[in-house]
Parts: sequence; C-alpha cells; structure tokens
Amino acid sequence: AAAGVVSFMPGMDPTPATPAAPMVDLLGFGGDEPAPIVAQSPLELSPTQAITQESFQSMWESWGEGEKRTCGVPGVPPAEVLDAHLSSASIFTIASGDLPDMTKLFIFAQAAPGSVGGTFLAECNVMRNSLTVDVTLKTDSPANLMLFWLKLEAKFAEVRA
Repeated sequence: AAAGVVSFMPGMDPTPATPAAPMVDLLGFGGDEPAPIVAQSPLELSPTQAITQESFQSMWESWGEGEKRTCGVPGVPPAEVLDAHLSSASIFTIASGDLPDMTKLFIFAQAAPGSVGGTFLAECNVMRNSLTVDVTLKTDSPANLMLFWLKLEAKFAEVRA
C-alpha cells in the first residue's frame, strides 16, 4: 500500500465505530454525572402477631447461631414499656423480663404480604449501666436481615426511660 493510504481487508467496514457511551462515576470520584440511586425495596412488617411461643422456640433452635449486633439506647424503661414501644413498629415480644442489670426481650417480626423479607427473631439484652443493647438476630431471610436490623436499631434509639 502507498504511504498515507489505508487499505482494508475484504468485508471490513471502513466507517468509524460508534463511540462508547460515557462512563458514569458510580463512586463519586469526579465526573459530571451523579451516581445513580438504586431504590431498595422497603421491608414492611406485618401488624399481625402470628408466632406462638412454641414456634418461636422451634425456629430459634433450628436457625443456628444467628448474627450479633450492638446498638445504643437513651434509657432503659421497664420491659412492658419496651414491649409497647416495639409493638408500635410491628415488632412483637414473645417473652420479656426485668433483671437487676438488664431487661431481656425475645422478639419477632414478620414481613407483610408483598414486602421483601421473611421472619425475624431476636434476643435483646438491654443493659442498664452501659445503655447498650446486645442483640442476637436470626432469620429465614438472610438477604433482608440488615433491613430488619435498621428498623430495630431505630426503634431502640427512640426509647426513653
């Protein structure tokens, strides 16, 4: 081929390729495009108490060790007050009691029909001296456990002694 002349093999298209779409900066490290916001399906809890003590205990024993979490609490009211506060968010108490250094709760929640989620169980030790809540969470829907934890943690943040 002569200098400055580009020859193409038979069947090759000499027209330039379509430029690629601009890259979107998903991490926010610069660029003009804002990162897209991905909407996550909300977890809506059922207002119906559909778990018996027997079924709670059976699920608790069969669902393994669970996941440990800790959060703060502004105060530690009596168990009955905590029970009522959590039930206002469709998180129900299956058993609770006040001990000298803590209030212990066994709680559950279930996803409402049509919502993401499953059944969630928790043992909560609300510590009087440290104003913390040590929680063991168990579920049949591990992918949605964080959604339940965020709801539970928010309710504990509202507690007043």
